[in-house]
Amino acid sequence: MSAKPLVLITNDDGLEGEGMRSLIESLVVCPIDVLVACPSANRSACSMSLTLGKRLGVKPVKKWSKGEGDVSGFAVDGTPCDAVLLALDPASRELTQGRLPDLVVSGVNHGPNVGVDLFHSGTVAGAREGAFHGFPSLAASLADFGSAGLHDAVTLTVRIILRLLDFIDGNGTQHIASQFGKRRYVHEFTPADLDDAQVHLKEAFSRGELFLNLNIPPVITQPLQLTRPGVNIYKDPIRKIDEGGWMIGAASLELPYWPGSDVTAVAEGSPSLSVLPTWPVGHPFHVSGEWLDFAHNPDSDGFPGWWS
Repeated sequence: MSAKPLVLITNDDGLEGEGMRSLIESLVVCPIDVLVACPSANRSACSMSLTLGKRLGVKPVKKWSKGEGDVSGFAVDGTPCDAVLLALDPASRELTQGRLPDLVVSGVNHGPNVGVDLFHSGTVAGAREGAFHGFPSLAASLADFGSAGLHDAVTLTVRIILRLLDFIDGNGTQHIASQFGKRRYVHEFTPADLDDAQVHLKEAFSRGELFLNLNIPPVITQPLQLTRPGVNIYKDPIRKIDEGGWMIGAASLELPYWPGSDVTAVAEGSPSLSVLPTWPVGHPFHVSGEWLDFAHNPDSDGFPGWWS
């Protein structure tokens, strides 16, 4: 079995997504092994939808290697969450040759995933599905629907992946049930635990209690910012196209200025990195606001200080 780290790659743009393929080509020369598990076709804005009670067709991805890392995997005629679930669940382990990933990455998506997009995005959902199963996860998006800035977006995404692989333990819990009640959770910590916050946050990320959302503008003019979800308002999203037929598609978009938000950072030319809680407030695994504040403290390079 390969000693190289294994990164599970998914997306919501489908198997032919240019951003995902560019990311894979960059990873295999690192060298990193890549396991692809993605929709066979574009499933943008599908959120965390699962295909229930229906046959899921799976098409193997042909192995190819442009570097020392190998690429294998499959495409499924379903959603990003379908694909990630198949890649991580023990019942379908034959699809992955028995290997589990060290890291789950969803992207690089074409189009931003900031503000309210976090709730609709299939890209963000793919990362959150990985986190649900106890794996460290990252969503990455280029804030452009074309190819402008794709090279820079992939370069930054790879840089972050390499930083993450430096400290994650590579032991995904595979399912939350396997760890329930067997450890302390971040919301149970006291202020005194902040002295060891770096260790605790690494552990929380490594077991999927936190995940990351990266957005890169097509033209980077400012340094990376650590951000919180902002406000983007889709106005007049409904259009009647014929008698009895309607279409959803925003006619205009408002981006209210909100310092420290992902929306404003990307609009001003900064890559945006958000540390997001996987679980809602009140859930047994939720991460409190105090810890999220600490998680957004940057180091000298602008990355989260707890990565150091």
